[in-house]
Formats: sequence, structure tokens, C-alpha cells
Amino acid sequence: MSYEKVTNDEYLSLALRYNEQRTINDSLQKEVTELKTKNEIWGRYVKECLLDIERLKDELDKFIFDDEEKYSQSTVRISANLDNRGGE
Repeated sequence: MSYEKVTNDEYLSLALRYNEQRTINDSLQKEVTELKTKNEIWGRYVKECLLDIERLKDELDKFIFDDEEKYSQSTVRISANLDNRGGE
């Protein structure tokens, strides 16, 4: 194995480039970690929103069903009242 002779200036230049790259890498790793954390938080938030939507949908369906049932009951009562008036 052969090694090239490196001057002090070249060595310092390589060392500085290595440190710069390491700093950039550390910074990117930190950013990736922060983005993963934010992604997890948003994921939980979206799941909660979807659950809320399902709950609200169920409540709306129940409300509509109850309202339809009240409407049909009142229609039956009105019909009965009209029938009773006609029979007088």
C-alpha cells in the first residue's frame, strides 16, 4: 500500500473539509430527527381528526334518523287528525 505525501497545508485543508462535512451531516441529521418528530405529531393529529369526523358523522346520521322518525310520526298524527275530522 502506498501513501501519498501530504503537505501540512493540504492536511489542514482536508481536515477543515472533513469538519465542515461532519457539521453539515450533524445538522442534517438533527433536521431529519425534527422532521420525523413533526411527522409523528401530524400523523397523530390526522388520526384524531379522522376519529372526530367519524364521530360527527355518526351523530349527524343519528340526528337525521331521529328527525326523519319525528317527521314520519308527525305525518301519521296529522293524517290521523284529518281522518278524525272527516269522521265527525
